[in-house]
Amino acid sequence: LSDIDFQLVQSSAVSGRILDATTQPIEHPIVRFLSNEDKPMLLPESAPSPKDGSFLVTGLPPDTPLNVYVIYDPPGAGDTSRGYLEFIPVGNPIFRLVPGEQKTGIELILPRAKERYVSGTVVDESGDPLKGVRVWAQAVGEGAYNPLGISEPQLTADNGEFIIRFLDPEAVDLKLLAEMYEPLTV
Repeated sequence: LSDIDFQLVQSSAVSGRILDATTQPIEHPIVRFLSNEDKPMLLPESAPSPKDGSFLVTGLPPDTPLNVYVIYDPPGAGDTSRGYLEFIPVGNPIFRLVPGEQKTGIELILPRAKERYVSGTVVDESGDPLKGVRVWAQAVGEGAYNPLGISEPQLTADNGEFIIRFLDPEAVDLKLLAEMYEPLTV
């Protein structure tokens, strides 16, 4: 092979803060971009945001429409409380960056306040807490926002407790699934 020419294009970046509907910074979410072309592909993502809600995503392709979404993936009690919610920020922003562009000061506002949540404790018929029960929320109205209408399942902690944030308690049904128990919808 000879006489091969390569043209390198400098990647772009986006940075800013993630805020809830009351404009308070949110700790732990991850910002992800998805190409908005014929063949969508997942692109680089941010690290979980610190307490100030800041994020940085580098290595983004220029000259491509990019959709953004936010994953809220709170730390759990060890490995027992895992689950996440996906949010499309208010206004459904789409970015188109030029080569080498560093877009800063972006505020991604989630459509719910982090203070809205569903929590509880799962116990057996004797009142003893149940560890490892799968709990998830299913939207039953417009108050619970998630593109899929459902939260990712979370496992109850050692004390049977769980929490699913960013949900309107009046707009969801809770689904519970545990080994050796009948499924339950509340």
